[in-house]
Parts: sequence; structure tokens; C-alpha cells
Amino acid sequence: YQSRTWIIHNTMLSSSPYYPLWSFAPFGPLAVAYTFAQHAWIAFHQRILGRTVPPLGNSDQAPLSIAPSSTRELDGKIAIVTGSNTGIGFETAKALVVDHGMTVILACRSRDKAELAAKQINDANGKSGGKAIFLHPLDLSSFQSVRHFSAQVKEYCQKQQQQGTAAASSIQVLVNNAGRNTSGPSNEKYNQDQPLDLLYQSNMLGHYLLTAELLPIMAPGARIVNLSSVMHHFCGGSHDNLESVDFWRNCALHGRAPHDPYSPSKLAALLFSIELNRRFGGGKELKQKQQPTPRIRSIAVNPGAVNSDIWRDFPRFIVLLFNLVYINNQQGCQTSVAAAVSDAVDDDDKAIYLQPYPVVWNPQQPAFPAYEMLAPFAGPLVTRPRLPTQDEGARAAAAFWQASQEITGAQWQSE
Repeated sequence: YQSRTWIIHNTMLSSSPYYPLWSFAPFGPLAVAYTFAQHAWIAFHQRILGRTVPPLGNSDQAPLSIAPSSTRELDGKIAIVTGSNTGIGFETAKALVVDHGMTVILACRSRDKAELAAKQINDANGKSGGKAIFLHPLDLSSFQSVRHFSAQVKEYCQKQQQQGTAAASSIQVLVNNAGRNTSGPSNEKYNQDQPLDLLYQSNMLGHYLLTAELLPIMAPGARIVNLSSVMHHFCGGSHDNLESVDFWRNCALHGRAPHDPYSPSKLAALLFSIELNRRFGGGKELKQKQQPTPRIRSIAVNPGAVNSDIWRDFPRFIVLLFNLVYINNQQGCQTSVAAAVSDAVDDDDKAIYLQPYPVVWNPQQPAFPAYEMLAPFAGPLVTRPRLPTQDEGARAAAAFWQASQEITGAQWQSE
């Protein structure tokens, strides 16, 4: 397996920055071996030498802090987290409420599950002035549902403004967290007869439209967090097809994608952040020139291999195996929370992607995928993602944006 993995690695890097989807499986044994080696290193020092050591990695790479003392002032401000009734989304919403005092709108399909999650979060809240609330169901596989939900959020913010609650009259954080890993035809149609892919629509197109709908009521300097994955390394294809509008349009149509749409949906999360920043963002350079506060900042995150509810449809023995090697939901939410609250990313324009594992490679290069598949938890680390190398993903991001706008009919405010 290891020799085959290196053959794949060297072959793919000679022609394309991406690995084919079929190569994911051969990386698995190497990732497991690497993970057990890291755990053995930590256990040896703890049990034999009696001292605590971090995982092996680049000592210059420090994780971003999500402690309230080292983050932005967020008390009473609004956050929205999709898919927040369970798993990583629940823990993300809980952290923003309990640790950062935010008012978090739980954006979920099920009213009953969302209201229960809001109660659990609010019951766990101590001295924080934050709270979790539910306004309206959100089904990301329905563009109509996305627009209805967005209208309810706008109405809520308008009421807060009329009541003089300035902090809660605009959105400070949007976490596009919800996702699925099984495909099928959506009820939504393109050109009236071609069903969209349920997975790609739920993971990406629904969030694309949601972000467009909510952008007009986002606060200056708001954060938009998009959930990516290690699977963005396995998008396959060449530079040409990733930079083609047709490629991204086919990914959105059920049965038309060149391969499973999950990997493209996770690369799309990265490209979405890149294009959002180009169109509506800004960073350190604007601050140094004393320009107005940037409109938004978008960051993509890999939560890690998390034993979350996304695996709920898998056989029980596989879920039990995941318990042994995967990180938990509390750890898995930390890249999202850091992207939402950390001050440090404002001073690093290159902080476009966070992941939770030790950086044992050159941080100026994308990770060897096995190192980003499994490992001991190291905290949210700024990491270079795998992007088309010619232009840092700019043309691919523009192609993704054009296809998504065409399919969703999203109307974006002036850039």
C-alpha cells in the first residue's frame, strides 16, 4: 500500500495538483499507521517518561486560540450555523453561545430538533449573555426554503434594529456547516428537467444561495466559514476541467458529475471562500492603508475526521471503529470556531484554510493527504490548501461562481 501510495503521489504531482478519487483508499493504511505512530510517541512520553508532549510536527506552527480573551468582541452579536442541531454544528453553535456570548440562530431542517438543541445549549449556558434561538426551518436542498429562511432572518434583524439592539441588527458570523455524504436526485430542477444532485446542492449550492441572500445584512468585517474537508485533495481532473464552468455545472447535476460529487463539493467550499474574499473582502493591506473595515472575511475549514452524525447511516461496526481513530465533535468544531472568532486571521491574508492536525510537512506546500486524514488533535492550524497552482485557484473559483449563480439564480449586492 505504501509503495503504491507514493507512486500515486509522484504521478499525480507531475500532471495535476489533485489526486483521483480512487486513490483515497490506498492512503488509508498509511494514514492509520501514521496516526498510531503519533499516538505511540505521545503515550511513550506520558507513561514512560512522565511528561506531556505535543504531537510530532512543525514547532513553528502554533494553533489559533479560541479563548475569549484572544478573540473579537462578540457579545450579543448574531451568528448563524447551518446543521446545528447535532454533531459539529451543534458544538460550534454551543461554543459561540457559551464561550463568546453570541446570539446564534440554529439553521436546521427540523423545527423540533432545532428547538431541542436550542434548549440544550441555553441550559448549558452559565454566565454568558449569549443564547441559541430558532426562527424558521432551513432545507438547503430547496432554494425556496433558503429564501424563506433568509427572509425570516432579515425580519428578525430589522426588529432588533427597531428595538435599539444594534449588536443584533446584523450578522457577524455565518457558518456554512451542514452537509451530507450520500447522493441522489434533488427535487430541484435545472432547466426544468434536469434534477440537481442532492449532495452537491445540500453541501454547496444551498449555502451559496444562503450567503447571497444574507450578505446585505452582514456586519462590516463579518466572517463566513465554509466547511471543506481533506477530500478536497481528491478532486481529480486537470487544470482545464476545474477551470471550466461546464465542470462545475455537471457536478451540480445528478448523474452528470465526472465522479462522486462529494470531493468537488469540498473543493468548492475553498473556491467559494477565495471568490468571496476577492469580491467582497479585504485584509491586512486595507487596515494598513486605513481603509474602511473590510466587508467580509471568508475562511474554509477542515474539521478533521470527526465521529459525527454525518456517519449515522453507516453500519454500526464502522461507527465503532471511527470511535477509536476519529476526533470528537468538541475537537471537530474548533477549526470552525477559530475561523469565526480569532483575531489572528485578520493579520494573515493567507489564512484561507484551517485544519486540526500536526503540520509535519513544509507549511508552504499543501499537505500530503495521509497527514490530513487522521492524527492526534493539534488544534486549529493555518494550512496551505491544495489549489490549482497556476493562479492560486482564481480561475477555478470564477468558474465555480458562474455555474453556481446560473443554477441558483442568486442575486448578489454590488461588489
